[in-house]
Amino acid sequence: MNNSTLKLFTSLILMLVLYVVNAQADLEVCQNSNTNFIVDNNPALGSGDETATGSPGSTYAWAVTAGTLTQIIPGSNTANIDWTGVAVGTIVTITVIETNATGCETDPAVEFTVEIVTGPNAPTVVADPPAICSGDDAVFTITGTPGNVVSYTINGGGVQTTTILPTGEVDVIIIGVTANQTIVITSVATDASPTACTTNVTGVTATVTVNAAPVTSPIQVL
Repeated sequence: MNNSTLKLFTSLILMLVLYVVNAQADLEVCQNSNTNFIVDNNPALGSGDETATGSPGSTYAWAVTAGTLTQIIPGSNTANIDWTGVAVGTIVTITVIETNATGCETDPAVEFTVEIVTGPNAPTVVADPPAICSGDDAVFTITGTPGNVVSYTINGGGVQTTTILPTGEVDVIIIGVTANQTIVITSVATDASPTACTTNVTGVTATVTVNAAPVTSPIQVL
C-alpha cells in the first residue's frame, strides 16, 4: 500500500468515524413513555390524496427495532410505540412500507429514528415564606432545569404550567389569600413542544400556612 492509498484509506476511516459520532436521531423520546406516529396525513408531502387515514386503498406495514408497536387499526397509517424497558441511549429505527390498491410497495421503506433519553429531573418547591398573614400573597419557589415546563395544581384545582427561568427558579404567586395554599407538582417537561420529554412527578409539594390577622377594637377614651 503506497502513501497515497494509505492517506485515502485513513481519510475514509476518519470520515466514517466522524459520521457515526455525529449521527443524530430524528426525535428524542423519554424512556418508559409512548409515542404516536403517522404517515401520509399531509397532502403537501405526497400526491395530494393523502388524508388523516392515509392514501385511499393503501395499507401500511410498520416495524420497529425496539419497543412495543401497536396499530389500533391493522394496516392503518398510524401506530403507537411503547418505549418501556428500552435502554437510554438506544437508537431505534421505525420503518413503514405502504402497499397501494394496485399492489405496489414503497421502495425503499420510509424510515424514522428516535433516541431513548432520560426524562427531565423532578424540580423542588418551597413555600417562601411558609407562613403569612391573611390577605398577603402566597409565594412558592420552584427550582429546576432552566427551560423545563412544570405542571402543578393549587389546592387540588386544575393543572397549571410555568416555565423555569434561566436563573433555575420561578415563582408561583397567589394574590391576597385568606386560607392555606398547597402546591403539588404533577409533571415536568423538557419544553412546551408537543414532542417534549415528560416525567411524571410525585411527592413534590409545599404549603403556605395563612394566619388570621388580629381584630382590634376601635380606639376609645379611657
